[in-house]
Amino acid sequence: MIALTAATIVSLWVIGAKTIDEYGKAQRAVEGNVLEAVATAGTHVKAEVRQLKTKLARQWAAHIAWDLHTYILQHPGKTIRELQEDPVFAANAVMNIGDRGYAFVYEQKSGIIRLHPDPTLVDQPADCCGPGAHPDTAGQYCGATVRVPARTADGKGLMVCVTAPEEECLQQTRAMTSCLLDMSAQIDRTFSAVSSGARRTLTVSLCVLGGSVALLLTVGAWLLLRNEQILCASANWHRSLVDQALVGMFVYRDGRFRFLNRRIAEIFGYQPKESLGQQILTVIHRDHRQLAARLIKMGETGKRVPTRHELKFMTKQGETGWVDLSLSAMPEGPERCVMVSAVDITERKQVEERLRQRLAVEEAVANISKELMSPKGADLDITLQTLGEAMEVSHACICFREDGGRMDNIHEWCRKGVPSEMDRLQALDISLLPWSTKMLLGGENIIVADVDAMPDVAGAEQASYRQRNIRSLVRVPIFSAGAGVIGFIGFDDTDECRNWHAEDVQALRLVAEILGSHWDRERAEAALLERQEMLDAVTTLSADTTFVMDEDGRYVEAFSHTHKVMGSPVHQVVGRLMDEVLPMDLAAQLLATIRETVESNARQSTEYQLAIEGQPRWFEGRTAVMSVGPDEQALVILTCRDITAQKENEHRRRLSERKFRAFTEQSLHPVWVVQGQKIVYSNSAMSMQLGLDCRDAVIGMDLEDMVSEEMWPSIAKKLASLMAGETEAERMQVNFSRLLGSDLWHDVQFARIEYEGAPALLATGQDITEIKALMEELNAERLHDSLTGLYNRRYFNDVIARELELSNRNGVPISLLMLDIDGFKSVNDTFGHRTGDEVLRAVAAVLLKDVRGADVPIRFGGDEFLVIMYNTTTAAAEATALRLADGLIEYLHQRIVSGELPDRVASLVWLSGGAATHEPGSARSLDDVLCLADQRMYAQKERNQRQRDRREKPSGRQRRAG
Repeated sequence: MIALTAATIVSLWVIGAKTIDEYGKAQRAVEGNVLEAVATAGTHVKAEVRQLKTKLARQWAAHIAWDLHTYILQHPGKTIRELQEDPVFAANAVMNIGDRGYAFVYEQKSGIIRLHPDPTLVDQPADCCGPGAHPDTAGQYCGATVRVPARTADGKGLMVCVTAPEEECLQQTRAMTSCLLDMSAQIDRTFSAVSSGARRTLTVSLCVLGGSVALLLTVGAWLLLRNEQILCASANWHRSLVDQALVGMFVYRDGRFRFLNRRIAEIFGYQPKESLGQQILTVIHRDHRQLAARLIKMGETGKRVPTRHELKFMTKQGETGWVDLSLSAMPEGPERCVMVSAVDITERKQVEERLRQRLAVEEAVANISKELMSPKGADLDITLQTLGEAMEVSHACICFREDGGRMDNIHEWCRKGVPSEMDRLQALDISLLPWSTKMLLGGENIIVADVDAMPDVAGAEQASYRQRNIRSLVRVPIFSAGAGVIGFIGFDDTDECRNWHAEDVQALRLVAEILGSHWDRERAEAALLERQEMLDAVTTLSADTTFVMDEDGRYVEAFSHTHKVMGSPVHQVVGRLMDEVLPMDLAAQLLATIRETVESNARQSTEYQLAIEGQPRWFEGRTAVMSVGPDEQALVILTCRDITAQKENEHRRRLSERKFRAFTEQSLHPVWVVQGQKIVYSNSAMSMQLGLDCRDAVIGMDLEDMVSEEMWPSIAKKLASLMAGETEAERMQVNFSRLLGSDLWHDVQFARIEYEGAPALLATGQDITEIKALMEELNAERLHDSLTGLYNRRYFNDVIARELELSNRNGVPISLLMLDIDGFKSVNDTFGHRTGDEVLRAVAAVLLKDVRGADVPIRFGGDEFLVIMYNTTTAAAEATALRLADGLIEYLHQRIVSGELPDRVASLVWLSGGAATHEPGSARSLDDVLCLADQRMYAQKERNQRQRDRREKPSGRQRRAG
């Protein structure tokens, strides 16, 4: 504060001194301006006088030139020399004109004509006619020249020059200059007096002002220091309050952040210091940048700005969010700033958008349900449009499959600008979409938030979706009560990846159920209509005759495709009793059947023979209780069918069955018939292949006692399905090992037939035992390495998942030991691939000899081997690796000694190993275990190489020394 006071006083003294100095400068400036004005005025006066003298000199020179011209014209024969000697010409040419100066003549482009012996004019150059031509009066003359029009006889041209003195001009200039100098001196004295008084007054004022300022500054400094402390504490308190506030706050100027608290930085995804100076529009979403720019400009220009705004922004990570902004102008200061408070309303906006979309979807589902359940039905294209707009998707479709293989009933809606896929969907073969078809037929929803993240098994479908620019999709199966999955409803989004909410999927599931019910209702109505038509056809076109009978055997109604029943017109039968129309014994038989039907309330049937128009015919009568009549008697429907042809067919069938037995007996392939799991018929080929004496030994045997115990449950299930009519035929491979004690494989085709009036299964077989053995041999070759005889990687891929499951179930660890042959490439390069193959066989031999019987050695690929070790720790597995390495070196030395391998092979080869263990219940995957074992193997490989390098260095130095 003392320094501030001293600086203030010094500043005041400096200001005073500067003011006094400015007074002096002003005085000197005035003096300089006066002197300059004097000099300028003298110059102007001198110039005016000279101009006047020059004008007079030109007039006089013109007068003289005209006289000379007249004289030359009067004496045309005179040359320049003669004119010089002519006294009259000389008097006119060279003369003294008093106060007007001198006049003389000179030859053009030459010198002065010597007309007068005036020493001042002799030997002067031609340009001496200008000011200062006279040597004694230099600088005091002004002159003018005029050409004489006439020329002398010798062709010379003459010029007349008149010079006038400047003394009069100089005298006037001196007088004016003297007056101006007197005025300058008077002004100087006046300024000096004023400056001296001003200095004294200013000095006193500065002293008083300096003391006052010093006092005020001292008090002000104390107050300023006190206020600064209070303001600093307040600023720290407010800054802490702002930084800890749950509401984001920032201050901007010129459209850039000037201050941000921690909360607003978190909302935008930046650090507070990182955002300082950044343009506000860089964090605003492109949809709202124009509005934000307008608000920023209004806030900075002081215009009235609405206090609340909801804007969309982009975080540093590229995510979209919403903020509720409140703008207020900062207090007036050197910079116009605007303070903004912001509340993150992203979740609220998402909930609002979700609720809006949810309400739209629910409203759409309600409308669709109402329309589909109405008798008129609904337009599925409008249904799709309603759902698609509610869920804000790009494309929607409903696909029904009628023939089971192709989508041949398609409805589609596309958002504006999205191309239609109707042609592709109409020709779509569902076998080309195995992954989607499997999930939909299994009743599962297909929800793909990101097409790029689809599983590998859906690669073909993923490529198709990418080609059509589909980013996200959902498929919901449509079920029918009787037909299972009959199609699906699908929605696609080509704009962005999206998470399909469970509520939306549930709504689509509800729509799918409604569509399935609508589909069932349409088909039920069609079936009902078809049945009604069929009933009408039956009652009018059927060959059967139907009667409605009461309990007494009276014909109540009669329906026939002809106008006659039993040989009599219909109207003659209705209302009569049976014994009045039929023979007594037949009437009694049918009446007994009717009464039994009423008493048991169950269907009954009977066969009888009746002569129609003299021809015996066989009929089948079937009865069923229809309803109770108005007199509380039961009404029975009696359907009479002419089965004469059926009887004849049965006779022919019996003949055909005898022929069938004869044919099957001659067949070389086994043929048998099964009823209730027991063989009721068999040909001789069956008994021969089963090793039995005769075919009667097979009849009566139970299939369960013949088929292998492992296969019987699945075979029994398929046979039950056949007997229930769920399938028409089944082909399977059956092993009759339980009967024979050894494998006997048959390829059997089962078909459902009727045998001796009861459902049965006809089986035809072929012995495939040798083919099966050959296939097993080929399968074994597929799982073994042809060079080493060990299991190959395909075997590992087939069994490892099962082994890990057994490890978890039994609670024992399983270790994977990875082995790699060091120096194998050197062996191939040095001795050839045949020696390399012998090394691989040697490693396989050591593995088979030295690992435990429960462990499984595998050639994993190239020069890498793997051992699956059960109930083994990592340390024990790596110890086994060292033991195998020593065993390999020993085995190679034996082969070298026997001459089977070159001498240096053992020095080039070593075995490096690394192990990793899968503990029971561990979350570590198979890939993790393999990767860890591989890493440890390569680490051991590097350690082995460094040890070998250290062992080789001494020998290398010895060789160089030698």
